[in-house]
Amino acid sequence: MSPADRVRALHITGPDRFEIVDLPRPEPGPGFSLAAPAYVGLCGTDLDLFDGSMPYFSEGVATYPLQPGHEWSGTLLESNEVAEAGTRIILDAVIDCGRAHCELCEAGLVVRCQERYEFGVRRGLDGALATTVVAPDRYMLPVPAGVRLRDAALVEPMVTTLEGIRRTAPVPGEEVLIVGSATLGLAGAMILAARGIRTHVLLRSDTRMATVEATGAIPWLAGTKAAVEAFDVVLEAAGTPSGVQAALAHVAPGGRVALLGVPTEPVPIDTGSLVIRDVTVKGVLNGPGQYPTGLQAIASGEVKPELLIDRVYPFEDIEAAVARSREPGRERPKVLVQVDRDAAD
Repeated sequence: MSPADRVRALHITGPDRFEIVDLPRPEPGPGFSLAAPAYVGLCGTDLDLFDGSMPYFSEGVATYPLQPGHEWSGTLLESNEVAEAGTRIILDAVIDCGRAHCELCEAGLVVRCQERYEFGVRRGLDGALATTVVAPDRYMLPVPAGVRLRDAALVEPMVTTLEGIRRTAPVPGEEVLIVGSATLGLAGAMILAARGIRTHVLLRSDTRMATVEATGAIPWLAGTKAAVEAFDVVLEAAGTPSGVQAALAHVAPGGRVALLGVPTEPVPIDTGSLVIRDVTVKGVLNGPGQYPTGLQAIASGEVKPELLIDRVYPFEDIEAAVARSREPGRERPKVLVQVDRDAAD
């Protein structure tokens, strides 16, 4: 078997056990095509997969060995109904269940289907931390000219924020609070600032103070007096119990909250307070239909990737990339892995 018929892939074999393995090149079935990942982002979900704390394991919808990588950009290796070979692509990572007559999937509500697949996360669909990967044709989107492949890998996390903004519908004149200053939070700050909406970002330390200011938002350091007592809209983008509690504590009567992060443990909530204040709370998983908006936000300069990307590591240094992703105190949140050294950017 020639080297062209082999693939190098990262496999997580157990909590905090992973290695790059050599495998036969995969064969795509109907509706799937081969792609070469260029850049893959690491996020909190990936870290939970690496250490075994991801709730999907206890639910039985994720198992080891697992090939991660759901935030990615790359190049299509063979033509399909969506694009020609050589097209630069990203992927909507939440995939329909494939069952006949699934009402949720057929209605476009794939995120609500409990039999759905999630690329590199759920139900054994291999992710993009590999030199070649099989990807579903219908979930591919071409990357427009002028958007770098490195930057396009940021779109997958951004769509959750975009969907949270759509569901809470903040308008100029309202005060918005974002809890958390990782990729979801900072992207949201940039998007809202570009729309003329006054936005505050709650920070647990002053590490990203300057980065938040550069987005056009107002940093608010925990433990100091807030410029606003209560907020019309709150986006919880930290995915921690304390983040959820802060989001619900600071929403104004009649306000709207979008929960974008996924805590790995239960969160005590005072539901009586939410009822008395007539608060609307929405859980947001992914953002179906938001991928073109995310690509356009980067193309237009509304979202500035340089405020999000911390470092880019070669695939061979995946251990260092994971370690860096776990480090607190980084000025910028996103760590990327460059799988294809020769990818045209």
